[in-house]
Amino acid sequence: MAFTLFPHNLVGTWTSGNGNSKVILDFNADGKFNVTVDGALENQGTYSFKQDTFTMYDANCGKGIPGKYKMTFFTPDSAAFKLIADSCKGRSGEIDGGRIRRIK
Repeated sequence: MAFTLFPHNLVGTWTSGNGNSKVILDFNADGKFNVTVDGALENQGTYSFKQDTFTMYDANCGKGIPGKYKMTFFTPDSAAFKLIADSCKGRSGEIDGGRIRRIK
């Protein structure tokens, strides 16, 4: 039996959370992202994704403050974030341990 790795690609629309709010994450091919909660824009910024490392800069924490996370993909359409380094406590509190699912 052969083990095949699937390519990891964040580009597209994802959902997060299990609460009462509808959280949507849009990752664009140009390295920009938007986060909407219940249809209202909550955050936006830029990101990069190389191998298993996700790095982001967002409006809520300041454009010069990076957040760096390890991503573990369970399938091509589901993943989780694990904190590597992020001095923005509000962001790291929301993202560390978070899971996302791709919306098709």
